[in-house]
Amino acid sequence: MGSQSEYTKEEMDFINKKLEAIARVAARTEKEIRSIFTKREISYVRAIWRGSENPNGMPFRDLLLYKIVHSIHEEVLRIKWNVNKKTISQKINDLTDYQAFTLIRVAVQQRNFIR
Repeated sequence: MGSQSEYTKEEMDFINKKLEAIARVAARTEKEIRSIFTKREISYVRAIWRGSENPNGMPFRDLLLYKIVHSIHEEVLRIKWNVNKKTISQKINDLTDYQAFTLIRVAVQQRNFIR
């Protein structure tokens, strides 16, 4: 293996354009998520996702819905988080799997954890 590139300039340009397009989609999806969910809802997702993984390949949307249904009682959710279980469940149900993944990513990266 030498120091020469394994790709031509045209191939690198193509790859870079694809990466830029993917970055635009990710930024647009994150903006959508932030417009759909309140900061409290995002904090709640962070709390229920903490330490979780998706080892069985279950769609992220379905996994989030499962965690919401089985997390805490609706009254506690409303009092502690000021989040309506039915509302957040419907919002998540309306997401694509990529949007649900982005919601998790946004929640995990959130700096100001609201309770």
